[in-house]
Amino acid sequence: MCMICFRTHMHSHAHTRTYTHTLFLSSAYTFFQKEIYAHNNKLVSLRDISVLEHEMSSLQRRIFEVSSQKQNMKTEYLHKIQNYMEDIFHVVSSCASYREEVTRLVPYTIHHTLYTIYHIPYTIHYKQQAGRLEGGVCGGTR
Repeated sequence: MCMICFRTHMHSHAHTRTYTHTLFLSSAYTFFQKEIYAHNNKLVSLRDISVLEHEMSSLQRRIFEVSSQKQNMKTEYLHKIQNYMEDIFHVVSSCASYREEVTRLVPYTIHHTLYTIYHIPYTIHYKQQAGRLEGGVCGGTR
């Protein structure tokens, strides 16, 4: 699914019931996974893909858990997501052959998914410092 199709798909379901949240997250995860494979040769090694896929699976489970909570717990939700994202950045930065393009896929996927489901305005930031990536989520309620 191309970026535009993905964006349209996500927005077309933005106001449906809770059970569709799982579809959002699955779409985001599948999109990320396909991008990793599509750019395999120029971005990351097979070992790095394995590490990233394992971490993304873990992240997906965590988001499922948090998404089942009430929407009025937005502050706690964002705090948890920030922690999960930092975990991902640490894993990505520890991969010997990671590239900047890969680090952009992770925040975009999560950002678009969370904004579509919860309509929370926030920004995702990351920077490289001392050879490692640091990232997080900053935001508030609408």
